[in-house]
Amino acid sequence: MANDREQFTKSPDGQTLAYDPHEGRYVQVTDVSQEMREMSREFPVTNDEKRAFYQDRIDLVRSAPLRRDQRRQILEDIRDTMMEERRSARQKRGRVDRREIFDDEGEILVSRIKARRRARSGGEGTGFSESRDIPQAVFDDEGEILVSRIKARRRARFGGDRPPIPMPIPGGVGCGIFYKENKLRFRNSSTLYYHIITAPNAGSAENEWLYLTTTNRAPWCCEAFVSYKGQQEPRLVIFDWSKRADSRWRVSIPISLLNQYQFIYEADSVPYRTIYLINDTRRLDGYTWINRVFLRNRVRNRFDIVHQNKYILPPEHEQSYLWWGPIVETFHPHPNVINEVGFFDVRLFQDEQRRKLTPDVIDFKRESGFELLYFKENSSFIVH
Repeated sequence: MANDREQFTKSPDGQTLAYDPHEGRYVQVTDVSQEMREMSREFPVTNDEKRAFYQDRIDLVRSAPLRRDQRRQILEDIRDTMMEERRSARQKRGRVDRREIFDDEGEILVSRIKARRRARSGGEGTGFSESRDIPQAVFDDEGEILVSRIKARRRARFGGDRPPIPMPIPGGVGCGIFYKENKLRFRNSSTLYYHIITAPNAGSAENEWLYLTTTNRAPWCCEAFVSYKGQQEPRLVIFDWSKRADSRWRVSIPISLLNQYQFIYEADSVPYRTIYLINDTRRLDGYTWINRVFLRNRVRNRFDIVHQNKYILPPEHEQSYLWWGPIVETFHPHPNVINEVGFFDVRLFQDEQRRKLTPDVIDFKRESGFELLYFKENSSFIVH
């Protein structure tokens, strides 16, 4: 790499170029995000995978050293998203389960009761702007009675409590990098460069969902990751935290259709097939930010923008940094045999300056059941 401080993009003569730290030079940028979006419509993310992904996020939140308000905010966000997606799926099927509607309305009402009580008692934020639409009496002592009536009415109408939606068994992070609390803060931009190994499949057919994912530390950034399940073909998936509900799932494309983006990377003289990504979040002006994901196009020798989204980030959320870097994430604490997977050449730039991922700013964690085959401090690892 030529320098530890470089402007991410520049536009001489109207042509956009992006900096490639691995080559130490600027290369051409082309926007193919619309084509990627259209291609993804043929390979939608399944409801099973969505539930697995959200449950993993819940596990990450519960195990992280977060402030109470940040933990509550993220958990409520995930829960609301799951409910919105469930309702949307029912509408697309053209049929509605009256029992689910009744339960959803009751759950929302209970959440609003709790939110309004926190606000009235001086607790941390409500998390629900629409709570003002609920009659004041609901949020007094009658709230407890109302909740009980909801549950009793449901039992009377449907012959007992509705069983919960089946969820995969919660697991945890298998191996990876976590940003330390109060470290790697930034003001205007955070950009992560990384290679992800794209093995033919996860290994054993018994393996459930396995994600090779990361954030770039920004509060509402993207996760651009490779998703595995058993012996199925892996896919590139992009999940954008700045959007809402089902619209967060932006890209879902089998790796076999991304041949022009695949590289051969050698570690200890062993070749691995990878894709090379940039996960970039930056302030455009004031409260306006943009998320962009780039793939390095090996054939055309350029960076392709495969997803981008502009959004407003409320100032109170600017310090709500996400904390997981490159990780191999599995649902089961002790996975079955998996193929060799991991990351290479992870490089973080914040406010256009290289931030080395040294032990004073990150933790490297590994659960039992994973064998660490290769490790290059601060940038690369392979597990099996």
